[in-house]
Amino acid sequence: MKISVILCTYNPRRDYLERTLGALRSQTIGRESWELIIVDNNSSPSIFSWLDLEGLPARVIVEQEQGFTPALLRGLEQAQADLCLLLHDDNVLPPDFLEENLRIANAWPQLGAWGGGYEPEFETPPDPQLTPWLAYLAIHPVTKDRWSNALYDYGATPCGAGMAVRTQVLRHWARLTREDSRRRALGRHTDKLTSCEDFDIAFTAIDLGLGTAAFSRLKLTHLIPTRRVQKDYLVRLAEGHGYSSVHLHAFRDGFRPARKGPVARLRRWRYLRGLPTTERAVQEAVHRGEAKAHVMLQAK
Repeated sequence: MKISVILCTYNPRRDYLERTLGALRSQTIGRESWELIIVDNNSSPSIFSWLDLEGLPARVIVEQEQGFTPALLRGLEQAQADLCLLLHDDNVLPPDFLEENLRIANAWPQLGAWGGGYEPEFETPPDPQLTPWLAYLAIHPVTKDRWSNALYDYGATPCGAGMAVRTQVLRHWARLTREDSRRRALGRHTDKLTSCEDFDIAFTAIDLGLGTAAFSRLKLTHLIPTRRVQKDYLVRLAEGHGYSSVHLHAFRDGFRPARKGPVARLRRWRYLRGLPTTERAVQEAVHRGEAKAHVMLQAK
């Protein structure tokens, strides 16, 4: 079995992407066992002007439609292996990461998608008050292996960075997504911090009768710049997650308009008033995102 690494990027930090590529050069499997597909999603300046691919089984393609999901769809068109690994331009893999994923693919044929934990490397240490909300940056440990074939079992649901997906699952998701504007709206889009496309991919594996898993031995380093540990960024991220979650559940479970009477709204107001300032800001952001999604879905 071989593996296709799909790396979608938009205006990457050069030092971060160079570390990502350096870690790929150090992988323990031979070049004949994997390929690297880099999708440049309209970076300015183009990464072609400085990218060094020496020593990598790589090729670069361009996707002009803006957004992570269109870029991933473009990269998938080029994938030639039976297993895909979704990589971001701020991820640093340990040397045996690809080898471990191939081992899991062979040992666990009942799985369609899996992942592991993320260890942060902060450019600037975050304010301790923000620590509870850093999970929005896909920072979480995986202390023991867990697999599931149940929807919304998030302990066994992989996130986007470093997520391995059998190509048959990813192609099925791609067919659904090309025909569904709601699915195409998920994922990052320049400054719009939407998400949940990774959960939709993982749940597609379950739709096909396969399982998902998280493995403690799969760990990558997530490089996090200073701007991403600021309160305003995390608040925007929380709002985008709230917005995306409503859309994800709407097209999977059917849209249910929110109906909250004055008593429920008063209880929520009292609850939020009792929270610390930062926690209140995050909770209010999630609620704003959910409310925006409900308004948009009701208008359709």
